[in-house]
Amino acid sequence: MAHILTDTSLPTLARAVEISRSEMLRNYGRSPRGECYEGADLLRVYTGVPEPFFNGVLRARLAPERVDEAIDAATAYFAEKRAVWGWVVGPEPEPADLERRLVARGLVAGHAGTGMGADLEAIGEGCPPPAGLEIVRVGDAETLATFVATYVAGFGMAAAVVAPMTALEQSAGWGEGLPYRRFLGFLGGQPVATTALFLGEQVAGIYHVSTVPAARRQGIGTALTRRALLEARAAGYRVAVLHASEAGRRIYRTLGFRECTVLKEYVPAGG
Repeated sequence: MAHILTDTSLPTLARAVEISRSEMLRNYGRSPRGECYEGADLLRVYTGVPEPFFNGVLRARLAPERVDEAIDAATAYFAEKRAVWGWVVGPEPEPADLERRLVARGLVAGHAGTGMGADLEAIGEGCPPPAGLEIVRVGDAETLATFVATYVAGFGMAAAVVAPMTALEQSAGWGEGLPYRRFLGFLGGQPVATTALFLGEQVAGIYHVSTVPAARRQGIGTALTRRALLEARAAGYRVAVLHASEAGRRIYRTLGFRECTVLKEYVPAGG
């Protein structure tokens, strides 16, 4: 635990958001279903799941004369895979004009998520969950399949995501000692929400926060997120980070999160 981050200043939290996202995707890329290139210049991950979050380039630190070559190489790599992918630009891109260079090589601005960070020693209560909410940690193949189906339904993703994501999640495992942990919420015996926790080298990352439409605005997603945060704190972590939608910011603030950066995603035009 020597590398665990304890600085909760906004600049440090901003860097931690990018670090966590890279570690989460690297974990996928290192699984038997993924492919991962990790160098000093960038991280490139392919998983086969047809969603930009699961495939792409992160943590790029490129010399100006190398940028165009690297963008073209990534574009060719993912085109050969027929993959849906994105190039993630963090708070301190290198070179500074990386976004302009991406656009010049045919990529367009896609999703932009607000990075938020929290001090785990000051977790808020959030809004109270509904009576009868049960939260379980995924620990077998059947529960994992339900986790994926619920996550996909909550985000309104295409049904084509379910099979490759299930295979990927299974390959990442669910053992007690692994850094990647998933939680599934049940209400009235029905699966309604998901959250995942990735315990990285420095910070804890919250991912895959999803609630099916019929169960929203009841504090369920907040309750699952808080459960993951408490587990991260119990594991010895001080800082947690996540990526929030516009609607999610207010909810995460009740848990103690603060906005600290924006992660921008660039995707192939027409992709």
